[in-house]
Amino acid sequence: MRYRLLVPMKRSPHSPEYTARGVFWGVFWGLTPLVGVQMPIVTAHWLLFRLHPRTSFHLIQGLAWVWISNVFTMVPMYYGFYVTGQVMLGRFDAVSGYDSFAKLFTFDSWQEETFWDTVVHYFQYVWEQFGLPMAVGWIPWAVVFAWIGYTVSLKIIRDRRQRILTRRLGRSPHAMGKD
Repeated sequence: MRYRLLVPMKRSPHSPEYTARGVFWGVFWGLTPLVGVQMPIVTAHWLLFRLHPRTSFHLIQGLAWVWISNVFTMVPMYYGFYVTGQVMLGRFDAVSGYDSFAKLFTFDSWQEETFWDTVVHYFQYVWEQFGLPMAVGWIPWAVVFAWIGYTVSLKIIRDRRQRILTRRLGRSPHAMGKD
């Protein structure tokens, strides 16, 4: 993780803000339930925003930080999105343990009606029980952690550059009293 995310971020030749915006958008889109299409979304976002200096961002950083969501983190993240969404929708009685979350993946109405009716009811069930809470539940996570990613990465990049500048100035002939 250090060599794939932190080192490239620290060594980026771009402005700290430009690189930190890449981290922001990577974390933001990485914390959505859209696993599988996050990288194309970041690329499309970059294509739309790259023309303005205040909105452009480091594409490679954005693509790298999307990978905070992956096969290993997806299920806990989805559960967090689900619980947060249930709370945001005022469904406090529906907030329960992970076992109840796993039961949402079972559907009891198979073959009770025609095939088409079963498919329609299944998608209605998934949207109401699972999709809607996740569709709203990811938003606070993405906004908060993207902002944290931006501020922390900006600080890390600026601190590193300041240390390098201090070292260089400390070694300069003027700093040693030589002209």
